[in-house]
Amino acid sequence: MRDPTILGPWFAALHRHPLGETALAALGGGLAVLGLPPYGQPWLTLTGFALLILLLRHQTFKRGAWLGLVFSLIHHAIGFSWLTVSLHTHGGFPLLGAYAVVFLLALVMAAYGALAGGLMALSARPTWLLALSAPLFWVGGELLRGWAFSGFPWNLIGYVWSDDATLRQLADVGGVWGLSALTLHLAAVLALGVLALKRSLRVSAAWMLWAAALVLVAALYGEARVAQLDAQAETTPKRAIAVAQGNVPQWAKWDRSQRWTHLEIYMALTRRLDPPVDLAVWPETALAFFLQAYSDQRKLLAKLVNDTGTPILTGVPTATRTGEPDSRGVRPWQYANSMVILGPDGLWESRYHKHLLVPFGEYIPFRWLLPDSVQKLTAGAKDFTPGPGAEPMNWRGMGVGGLVCYETIFPLYVRQMAVNGAQWLVNVTNDGWFGHAAQHQHLAMARLRAVETRLPMIRAANTGISAIFDATGRELTRVDANLRGSAQALVAPGTGQSLFVRTAPWQVGIWSVLALLWGGWVILRARRRA
Repeated sequence: MRDPTILGPWFAALHRHPLGETALAALGGGLAVLGLPPYGQPWLTLTGFALLILLLRHQTFKRGAWLGLVFSLIHHAIGFSWLTVSLHTHGGFPLLGAYAVVFLLALVMAAYGALAGGLMALSARPTWLLALSAPLFWVGGELLRGWAFSGFPWNLIGYVWSDDATLRQLADVGGVWGLSALTLHLAAVLALGVLALKRSLRVSAAWMLWAAALVLVAALYGEARVAQLDAQAETTPKRAIAVAQGNVPQWAKWDRSQRWTHLEIYMALTRRLDPPVDLAVWPETALAFFLQAYSDQRKLLAKLVNDTGTPILTGVPTATRTGEPDSRGVRPWQYANSMVILGPDGLWESRYHKHLLVPFGEYIPFRWLLPDSVQKLTAGAKDFTPGPGAEPMNWRGMGVGGLVCYETIFPLYVRQMAVNGAQWLVNVTNDGWFGHAAQHQHLAMARLRAVETRLPMIRAANTGISAIFDATGRELTRVDANLRGSAQALVAPGTGQSLFVRTAPWQVGIWSVLALLWGGWVILRARRRA
């Protein structure tokens, strides 16, 4: 029997009506997204999830799945709304078509929320079990959507804590998924505390004290880790690192008549740095041409490196002859979205090819099945070829974990860079494709990768936000969105040692098994009751 009156007559009236419940689920999804960047209000995320958890009590699997679907659909539709800029403004989609694509993407992502909602509803007997099942099933869904169909782990709930200097430190234990689990557990405890008000003030107070104790312990852990890492950094030789942000408009980026102008922009930004600088980082495809084919430009870059004494790490497309020769004895070209470190001779000393490519942006999946009229959203008719994987580049005897564009949103891939010896993470990207919200969301994900791996993150974005984070996720410097400029900071290399780096695959496996076993148990229990 439902007893929502403790939350007031308006909630009771809505909760008794199926359409009212749907409206409340939609409200909860809208509130939950407001904890993510650029809004940054985690308490609203907790409120939104607490509302969903209150709605899931006394529901069937089917009804719980529906409420979870509505909650997630609104949540993702708002969270992914920046994609309309990519599709409409830069991709040429009609505006209604762009909205339709965003809606369909949100609907697909909401399927994971629907599954979690249905299982949470079945497990809510007794109600206190929601404190365990909510984080287990929701994070299980996040793990699944980060892997299925090449994965899209954008806007995981744990990112609501990315700006919190202490709580985000828990990511070095359980990654962003650990922060998601904490968020769902706190939301469930908040809901249980509210429900307990009517029958026992003491029980309600106990739930609230438990939530406060969890936050306090997490904060104390975070403060201790920050102090420990700061002490280590004091005794570690630092390197002067700079980022350059050209703020080249997306419509002009691939304009052949402007490519040398854009090159001069980045060269001028590098000349203005305060020497000495150990490494200057330019964004993804800052050189929007095949550098291999232009000897004059290589000479210009060699002169820049020699004059400033600063090696340059830049994004650039590259081409390589591979495969079997054709009938004329010519091997075909393979193209890659790359980042290279340019030395004094203007040639690359080390390079990395992007491994995790964007479907329809950098290649057409199942191209052999699709008509020739289906083209990439980005410039160029040829597909990029994925690189070999998470292999750090060598820079002065140290490993640089290269991450091109959205590779930085995949925690396990970035973690593999640390396992393979990276002491720095460098993310080159072009967020000019996206809307305002995506710039902040992408930045938050890069910051949390630094905490998870305990490696500094150097991030150069064409239109921003460019920033440098130390191994605690502390922002050392930045160039804000839609500005042209450069920034530099002294940065200590990281160790790449954390519990998350050492145990992440085990954590994912154990969490997945627990979610499957718990889900199977609640389904069997519901069938027995039926």
